[in-house]
Amino acid sequence: MSNVKRNPSTRSVSLIQSLSVIFTLVIGFFVALSLLSANGLNQVKTQFDTLSERAMPLAMNNAALTQDVLEQLKLLNYGTQLSSSIELEATRERINMLSQRSDIRVQSLFDIAEQQGGVLTKNQRAELANKIADLQSLTQAILATQSQTIAMQNQIDKQVTGFHYGLSSIGPEMNRISLSLAGDNPMVSDAASRFIANASSMESTFLTLMMQTELERAQSEYREMRNRIAGISLAFDDFASWHPEIKEFASMTTSYDMVLKGFEGDGVLRMILDRLELMEKQGDDLIKAAVVADETTILLANISETAEQLIDAGQEVVNSTIERNIIMLISATFGLVVIVISLFFGLRRWINRSLKSITSQLSKLTQHDLRGQALVDGPTEIRDIASKLNQVVDSTHTSIETVTRNCETLYQTAEISHGAAEETRNSLSAQSSALESMVTTVTELEASIREIATMTTESFTNSQQAEEFATVGLAAMEDSRGRLHQLEETLSRNERSMSQLDEKVGQISEMVDLISGIADNTNLLALNAAIEAARAGDMGRGFAVVADEVRKLASDTTAQTSNIRQMMAELTAAAQSSRQSVSESREEMTFALESSERVKSSFEDIEASISQIRLRVEHVSAATEEQQRATADVSRSIVHVNDQSDNSNLQLASMVESAEQVAEIAGHQQAMLHKYKLN
Repeated sequence: MSNVKRNPSTRSVSLIQSLSVIFTLVIGFFVALSLLSANGLNQVKTQFDTLSERAMPLAMNNAALTQDVLEQLKLLNYGTQLSSSIELEATRERINMLSQRSDIRVQSLFDIAEQQGGVLTKNQRAELANKIADLQSLTQAILATQSQTIAMQNQIDKQVTGFHYGLSSIGPEMNRISLSLAGDNPMVSDAASRFIANASSMESTFLTLMMQTELERAQSEYREMRNRIAGISLAFDDFASWHPEIKEFASMTTSYDMVLKGFEGDGVLRMILDRLELMEKQGDDLIKAAVVADETTILLANISETAEQLIDAGQEVVNSTIERNIIMLISATFGLVVIVISLFFGLRRWINRSLKSITSQLSKLTQHDLRGQALVDGPTEIRDIASKLNQVVDSTHTSIETVTRNCETLYQTAEISHGAAEETRNSLSAQSSALESMVTTVTELEASIREIATMTTESFTNSQQAEEFATVGLAAMEDSRGRLHQLEETLSRNERSMSQLDEKVGQISEMVDLISGIADNTNLLALNAAIEAARAGDMGRGFAVVADEVRKLASDTTAQTSNIRQMMAELTAAAQSSRQSVSESREEMTFALESSERVKSSFEDIEASISQIRLRVEHVSAATEEQQRATADVSRSIVHVNDQSDNSNLQLASMVESAEQVAEIAGHQQAMLHKYKLN
């Protein structure tokens, strides 16, 4: 057995342990990749939380506060155009609501700035609070002025009709009276003419005053009207000095009194000037409010720029975090692919080398070649199979050698028995032919009978030894069958292990499908985020970039899970190939078991034949003893010699036939054993 291939110094490693370690490493890498992805997403989430909790509320609050200020200014402009107290009161209510909401938003802005720290300085906070307070104060003042203006306009509307009626009536009435009283008095006509001209001019000036919106020009028109009323009064006094009865005309005096009442301190003209003065003050306050609102919006814009800087900084951190995590994931994925490929080729080479040795040895067994042994290398399970197979080969080799030697001895013994039987038969023939000289050859007959007895005794002993050898060979074959059954059980366990390997591979495939599902859900989430960012417009542009990067990351994860699924399919195919090899090994072991059954049957036939030979030898021994007794009393049984000779001749013929059968069986068995190639 000099060509036995063993490597006892190599440390044995179990195939199941190796696969467990490999799958543990793969799962560990997957967990590491998941942790890396989760870490990156957590960092992105942290930045988004920072944006949503700090920068975005600050920007949104500023925008809402700016909108409230502009809305308040718009309502203020609208309120200054109103002429109804009810509408003005409704507008005042809306402005008060906006003022309250602005106060809340300012306090919220201060709270956000307090949380972030450094966003607003004390001066900015004080300036913003003062601007909002000034704007609200100016708003209330403008609305109060507008309310007074509306009240004055109502009073003017009530008095202007009477004043205008009196102003438009005194001229025609003086003309009518002068026609009846003036006669040919030129002084009276001149007074009446001056009265009528001033009244007409004052009426047009009044209409111009009513249309004026500037206080200075209205005051100029008012001075003109006072000059005119002075001229009217002088002309009326001159006319009355000539005709005092004019004061008796109620149509004249009533209209004249209505005109004079309009020039009093609480008259319509004074109210018109006061109204224009209020409107001018209201315009100044409105300009101041616009300036304050503009300054407030500028201040809020500066705060919004700070929020925008925070958003830009958060976006930069998110982008760098995503890029760093993408690089880490790509590197880890590449390393995982390299490790899995290396483990795959190393495991395949490790298993194929030992399996090729076992299949080669089994192929030799099917060809009755017992030379050489399988290489004891590879996983523990395959090493055990190779070791058991080598033990089967060793035991079968030893048993076949023993059986071969026994068959050769049996064959030689059968040849000797056959030759002895031939000689005995020839002797009996000579005895039959020489019965006449029996008495003279009794001594030779006794010697021949003693020789026959000795040879039959030796044949009996040899037959017993042959039977013992056959029993030993049968026991060896039974042991070989037991070892073959053990090898078959080992192969069955190996096949079950391969089935467990398939189950583990299936579990890993399910985990890969789970990761792929997570990647798809992440892609869907990124798509929804991109849609929401698109709805947000420019303010969601940074969020859209992040969503796009997350979607790319999910796509890369899906591609990597597809590659891993392909690798798992290749590993499953390799496991299927190993299972096929084990199945073929089991088939070869089945053939070996069937061959051992045939060998056992042959040994049983040999044992039966040897038993028959032993019985025949016993019969021959008994016959020779009878012949020996007969020669002792040959003189008394000479008559029966011929009968005994015939009986002996028949027994020897049967013995020769049995010896020929034994020799034939031994030759056939020897031919079968010579098919095995032994060292």
